[in-house]
Amino acid sequence: MQTYQRPISLFLCALKHEAEPVAHHLKMNELSKSPWVYFCPKRSMYLGVIGIGSTYIAKRVQSVLDIIKTHLQAQNTSLPENHAMPRFEIINFGLCGALNPTLARGDVIAIQKCFRNSTQENPLLINTSTQNGCDTLIKGDLLTSDDILATPQQKMKAFETTQVDAVDMEGYALIQHCREQDLPCSIYKCVFDTAHDDLTCFESACSNLIANPRLFSSLPIQNIMKDSLLQFLTIIDKLTS
Repeated sequence: MQTYQRPISLFLCALKHEAEPVAHHLKMNELSKSPWVYFCPKRSMYLGVIGIGSTYIAKRVQSVLDIIKTHLQAQNTSLPENHAMPRFEIINFGLCGALNPTLARGDVIAIQKCFRNSTQENPLLINTSTQNGCDTLIKGDLLTSDDILATPQQKMKAFETTQVDAVDMEGYALIQHCREQDLPCSIYKCVFDTAHDDLTCFESACSNLIANPRLFSSLPIQNIMKDSLLQFLTIIDKLTS
């Protein structure tokens, strides 16, 4: 039987295509396709795909945890009393858009605070104690938006209004859920599109992608996305040591 003296690292991202480079780097085994969940036997850590956007994020995270609990029980792992889940630390990673014009494609940002929909009210602070060992990373704040900020003008307006460095579509809701569940959570975002990039040509495809992520494999941005995640792969060992 296996017992856990420290929290189990659970990586969470929005898309399978964000998960695949990390799963390959950590030599993870696939546990489930719905939702996508991976397991690293050498390090006893997991990776789950929770989808794009903030809607139903609690349900989506719970679906990943249910798969993990089933896997632990199948391994005859010694769980805490009353079959409670082991302690987890959440590491959210994935791509983001840059609002700060000094950020370049591939930059990895250790998120310090997260804001919701272009407002500076009620920011959520990140548990930065889980970011130990990553002092050389860029530290910045994250805006979670319900809409894709596609044009340089939209990004400039958001940056001038908030002075927030980057934008995603699920970070705020995930942090909020982790707080409610007393789960430590850290967030690392890799810049995909800079503040100067215009995603207008991809906007309709990206909107369809939110409704059907399987369409991603046909988009020309796939290779750019993988390249943007390369820098994150270089810090994984520090995050999990």
